Amino acid sequence: MKKLISLCAIFMTLMACTKVEEVENYSLPSITMDSCVVASGNSFVAYMTVDMGESFSNHSVQMLVYDAKDVDHVLSAINVELTSERVQKIQKPFTVPVTGTEYLVSAVLKTERNSFKSNSLMVSLAKMTAESYLHLWGQPRYNDDIPYEGGSLPAKYATDDVALHFSAWRHFGIVVRAAMTGQPVSVRVGSHIYPIASEDWYSHGYWDPEDDNIFGVTMADDIEPGTYDVALHWGDVELPLPKKIRILPLKAEKEETTPFSEFKDLPHGARASFRIGDRMYYYTQSETNMLVSCDLNTKTWTKHRNVPYQIVEIVAVGSKAYGITEDYKYDYEHGGNNNYTVTNALYEYDSASDTWRKLSDVPTEKGVVQLRMFTASGHVYVCGGYYSNPDYHIPNQQCMDTWKYDISTGKWTKMADRPTNQTVMQAGSGETNGYFMTPEGHLWVYDSNNDVWSKGAQLTPVYDSTKLYQCLIEHDGKLYYAGTHENSSIYVYDFTNKSWELLGLYGDTTIAPYMLTGTFHNGKLILGPMLEYAGYDGAKSMTFFNFDMK
Repeated sequence: MKKLISLCAIFMTLMACTKVEEVENYSLPSITMDSCVVASGNSFVAYMTVDMGESFSNHSVQMLVYDAKDVDHVLSAINVELTSERVQKIQKPFTVPVTGTEYLVSAVLKTERNSFKSNSLMVSLAKMTAESYLHLWGQPRYNDDIPYEGGSLPAKYATDDVALHFSAWRHFGIVVRAAMTGQPVSVRVGSHIYPIASEDWYSHGYWDPEDDNIFGVTMADDIEPGTYDVALHWGDVELPLPKKIRILPLKAEKEETTPFSEFKDLPHGARASFRIGDRMYYYTQSETNMLVSCDLNTKTWTKHRNVPYQIVEIVAVGSKAYGITEDYKYDYEHGGNNNYTVTNALYEYDSASDTWRKLSDVPTEKGVVQLRMFTASGHVYVCGGYYSNPDYHIPNQQCMDTWKYDISTGKWTKMADRPTNQTVMQAGSGETNGYFMTPEGHLWVYDSNNDVWSKGAQLTPVYDSTKLYQCLIEHDGKLYYAGTHENSSIYVYDFTNKSWELLGLYGDTTIAPYMLTGTFHNGKLILGPMLEYAGYDGAKSMTFFNFDMK
């Protein structure tokens, strides 16, 4: 009997734990009216989102239509079909008996014992006379994966809860299907109304009322940072949108530098590189191997002694810089371009004497392509890349080594192996930490005091990343990320919570350099220099982007 009682007690305890677990995961059903779109003079389509919740059964949905002047009586209750999915998007067409009237539309989600009512939306058939559907995304980005129609289509990337993140470039794109005929249309952002000129509806030669049509909306400079609701607006009647716009406080300014005649060489493989004192140094991989520096205070340029042949990465420690070469040796008698070896050597640059000298070869097993460099605790580190392999039929073998070069002794020491075989796309330097990021957005942190790699949070940018044009900057105990092109965004990393926070976007960067480098100067983040008309022989105008981080 005692055994039976004990078994019953254990069973009851397990049941109680199961119920507690159910309560913790308990989620109520919900229904939301997203928008109502007028299709004709006496019909519209209602869009809604249904979440069936957990542990509920026998779901059914009714759409309720009221005359706006008589909200005490339901004009019509329309049954809506559901699928088996827990969360589903539903659209329901409806025809009204009287045109030129305003209606209120809502919906009710019923379960076996409960009912859940949605919000209400107003539909005015008197002022909306054609189907209109609006999409929002951030600043127009141009993506090669999207086919061009009538020019270039902005890439449509948006988060689930916020449609737009932007800062200095207060511009966003909209797509309108079957544009309104004869109706003045505006976009409302919070309390701000931004009209779309009537001629814009038909300004594009490829305009088709059955296709998506692209327009841009530029917001006022004085709009304050914050989160705003958005609506497509006809006079005093509007179509609310389920997404919001978040305006970020990051402010940027473009600052042109003193012209430098030899910049015509820079677009051909220009690399932004390293900082010594108040100077940023930049070099090329063209035939001239030119090295120049820009005074961050006066924005004037100085030309220095050329970098050694095939330098691909440079980092600075104190008044000196250290570069890695990627030197190809071809055996033209036995295979030509398909038979080569790669050697890697470490060079030192003394900014005081403006001289370069070779220190040693890099002690990897064999030559490595795409080695990356960072500094930590006053030492130089190399990691990443893959072993050179002229036979493209054989997959590349990743180099997993991490090597430290001790500047004081001139010796190499093998450190903890790279923690992932994903490509090391970008490395970053710090006081005691080193960093690298993969094309998938994974951050890895190297603790030089303990010779340990640890995994940080993955960064999923608001916009698609081009994988190459980015930089990692440690400043004042924080890690900053900056990207270019489709991903011209700035993030800061929280080491405690292991999370990324978007600070802002800084606009179209078609003038981006081959590689992006940044620094902090006088409390501002500086990215650049940007190359106007990058890739053309006549490119001479150089510009920095300065960001106020307050």
